[in-house]
Amino acid sequence: MLPDSPAPTSSAPTPRPPLPPRHAAHVRWGWQRITVISLCGVLGLGLIGAGASALTVVNLLQRVGNNAVDITPDDDTNDDLGEISGGFNLLVVGVDNTDDQDTSFGPRDATLNDVNILLHVNSDHSGATAVSIPRDLIVDHPACTDAAGTAFAPRTGAPFNVAHGRGGLACVVATAEKLTGLSIGYAAEVGFEAVIGITDAIGGVPVCLTKPLRDPAAHVDLPAGIVEIKGADALGFLRSRYGVGDGSDLSRISSQQQYMSSLMRKVQTDSALTNPFKLLALADVITSSARLSTTMARPETLVQMANVLRKLDLTSVAFVQFPGTTEDPRYPQKVVPVRAAAERLFADIAADRLITPDTSTLGPGAIEVPSDAPSDAATPPAETPVTEAGGETPGAPGDGGTEPVIQTGVRGITADQETCTVPR
Repeated sequence: MLPDSPAPTSSAPTPRPPLPPRHAAHVRWGWQRITVISLCGVLGLGLIGAGASALTVVNLLQRVGNNAVDITPDDDTNDDLGEISGGFNLLVVGVDNTDDQDTSFGPRDATLNDVNILLHVNSDHSGATAVSIPRDLIVDHPACTDAAGTAFAPRTGAPFNVAHGRGGLACVVATAEKLTGLSIGYAAEVGFEAVIGITDAIGGVPVCLTKPLRDPAAHVDLPAGIVEIKGADALGFLRSRYGVGDGSDLSRISSQQQYMSSLMRKVQTDSALTNPFKLLALADVITSSARLSTTMARPETLVQMANVLRKLDLTSVAFVQFPGTTEDPRYPQKVVPVRAAAERLFADIAADRLITPDTSTLGPGAIEVPSDAPSDAATPPAETPVTEAGGETPGAPGDGGTEPVIQTGVRGITADQETCTVPR
């Protein structure tokens, strides 16, 4: 749960009769297709694509299984195909300094969980909320043990991104559970190379910049306007901190949310993604670069998740920032939780309510682009501070019978919302 305040110190199915050859081939092809889709769709929030050979699918699944990570002794996933029953929580962790990371990204003393996105899918599958947890968020850490058996005592008042060094992916999950009060049954870990490979495999992702983005620290130099980013440029855009907004991790999260919403819009509308070669390239990147939790690294579970994620309406998917402030003098250049807003957000998520971010307070370094205005006409608005005051406002009933609630003091966007990044 949230600390009051951070310390300033340290059953077997009935057999079916054989199908005629033509129908049997169709079912076989459909299974191969959805298996590959699931590998990509879970991490890409529901990619829709074409098929692959059975040998390729087996190789991909074996690769995933070999890299699986045990994050919990409990495994309550379904073994039946179709949609997963109920809701689920998935933590996607982007790490810096993996074993295969290129030296051009610079030296690091430890592997850090620098990107942390907690995805909650509602139990009626009417919507989803993706919460970005800032790497610099000051939190209390639980006791953890790493793969070598080294035990780490609980720690107070430390950045969230030190969790990986205290016990790998399992410790990041445990820290996120302690922070949010949610039970996280699934997790995935990706590195820099995966980000580059995924972006290239889908042919780039369009992003908007109000002016040129130049950040030597992130190795990125991009022009103003709508830019389709690929390769190292995509990674640089996602990594840039000092070149965006107020230079804080919250501004970087705004850029990452623009990228994710643009990615979702592209994969739902781009007919090129029905190309089996492009889809397989994407699956190859994910399975070679991602590490999945043992609860997730099974074809049955992956298929179930993909079947849910690919049906989500963009308007019902919210990307929100964990409520925080950079104004606490005890932690300069760090992010401190705003307790009231955070507790309200996670209480509504736990209650399975549809979430709508307060779009009147976009994250720092982000503006909304009017649909009828050219990209270069965007002008950054005055910054609206996040406070602990306020409540929630019910909206129209959702597909699942719940009412979306506007989260006062919670910055973010919905997946159908187009934004621009504001470089410094």
